[in-house]
Amino acid sequence: MLILKKRSAHVFAGLVAGFFCSTAIALDLNLGFDVGIDKKTRALIQQMPAEVRVQIEKLLVDAQPLIDQSVLLYLNRIDQILADRLSQVQCVADGVTKTAIEELIAKLKPWKDGPTVVGDLAKSVEHYPDKVKRKFTPEQYRITYADLLNNAHTVACAVKDTPIAEQEVMKIRFDLTTRIRPWVRLEDESCADAHSCLQLMKGRVGKDLSLADIRDSSEPKKRLDEIEIPKQSWGNFNPLPYEINLREVYEISDEVKIKTELRKFRGTEAMNNATKIAENLDSILKAAQQIGNNKQALESAIETLVQHKNDKISVEKTVSNAMDILPSLASDGKILNARIHSLDANIDPIIATLRVRIVSLDKPPGPFVGCSGGGGGGGKAGHCNPY
Repeated sequence: MLILKKRSAHVFAGLVAGFFCSTAIALDLNLGFDVGIDKKTRALIQQMPAEVRVQIEKLLVDAQPLIDQSVLLYLNRIDQILADRLSQVQCVADGVTKTAIEELIAKLKPWKDGPTVVGDLAKSVEHYPDKVKRKFTPEQYRITYADLLNNAHTVACAVKDTPIAEQEVMKIRFDLTTRIRPWVRLEDESCADAHSCLQLMKGRVGKDLSLADIRDSSEPKKRLDEIEIPKQSWGNFNPLPYEINLREVYEISDEVKIKTELRKFRGTEAMNNATKIAENLDSILKAAQQIGNNKQALESAIETLVQHKNDKISVEKTVSNAMDILPSLASDGKILNARIHSLDANIDPIIATLRVRIVSLDKPPGPFVGCSGGGGGGGKAGHCNPY
């Protein structure tokens, strides 16, 4: 049987299986689950039973720590999650299954020694290129693969009580859902056949890479440049090289999109952290100026202000890091640096004012203006009239 062996060295696909299913990658930089998933796959997941959908979303979120090691490592994990959860067979009632299997056996024309539905399914997949014409549209590719997936589903139900056989069918389903992926994603594109679709997507992704941060696009651009439009004679047409290259183009595109989103997320997060430090210092300065004549409160305010004398350095370092990650934050960074400089310039003057107030509280009260000493010659005691 033919299970497509030539997989990209940068395996980078999510898998959703069913009768007519699409596939996608999954990453949410807001720590949800669906940033990077194309709209068709997102809609399919949302239509799943609630318990299955919750399981998928949780697994996708739990996999996110892998991003710190490698985006591709993370995406491989996503591939496994979706393949495992969304390729699970939901078989119909036994009577209906039996009828469907009998019809499929007749359709696949099994060998003389009896029904061999797994082998026949594999053979029908192996002969897939024979069913494809050079001018097949993306829709015709989707329909052809959908028929194969439908057959695989029926066979999976037929062998569900035989784990080893079911495992082999699952491999076929996984392979088919990977191969249908580019044709599903091309549904809204204006290209007529495999050749024009590959040309269209390679050109578009090339433009997208030219706009991305070079730190994210340098290596993917080399991979994209290595992808060639297959040259085939008019006599024989094989769609598999086009499908392999289309998947690689989409993988490159998705990888760079995720890296771009990750860069945006981390740069913005760093800038937000710097902003919080500045806002906190602003609040501390305002609170210090509103303290009443309470020595303990004044001393506590001075201690707090001293502890925050390094906030300017912290903000400057964090802003510098944010702008390095995401250069488009340069304008915001300049404004924030100016703000923290202004706030920092107020720390020492406010501390000095608070210390003067503490000293004034420590002084004993002096005599009122207008107080006099001893009395006159009449021997009367002195008096003080503050009014």
